[in-house]
Amino acid sequence: MHPPVSVFDEVIVAVLAQTPIAGVSSGQDRIIEVTYPSVAATFLGQLIGRICCSIPTRIGGIPLSYLLFALPLAPLAVLLYLGQKVLGDRYLLTNRGVEIRKSIGAALEKRVDLASIADVTCKVRPGHDFHRAADVELRDSRGIVLATLEGVSRPDRLRSAILEVRDARVSNDAALAQIQARQ
Repeated sequence: MHPPVSVFDEVIVAVLAQTPIAGVSSGQDRIIEVTYPSVAATFLGQLIGRICCSIPTRIGGIPLSYLLFALPLAPLAVLLYLGQKVLGDRYLLTNRGVEIRKSIGAALEKRVDLASIADVTCKVRPGHDFHRAADVELRDSRGIVLATLEGVSRPDRLRSAILEVRDARVSNDAALAQIQARQ
């Protein structure tokens, strides 16, 4: 036997049905993470990486090419780094999608909704190994690349973050749809 339903109980149910689920906002993107590409995103950065990994022979555990080329190429790498921060892109992971924006200003280059991302892959190109970087590719359910985040340092960490946020978003959207269907 169920206890009688009071008007007070109906008010509580109505308020709970309108309460947002954690991490989901009605109309706003919330930035979860901002990532800047490394110098490996540029042709010259990849060239530096290839040069610095060109002689694998080790001396005292350090590749010979690091000893020969890293210091002379450092000024160029610093200029590339500063240029990336000023003229390059930045990658934003929000609670609704992944955005590619210019570093300075807010110009949106590309946006991919989390719900459309089926997989995230990391593609290491020549010259990326030295920088511990890779291109992060966002793929749909057919395997088509929706966007590429070039030259990301620690790409596996960003890949995991995108997949976790995507899973949370899809789960929250399903829960919201179920709540709205009850009303």
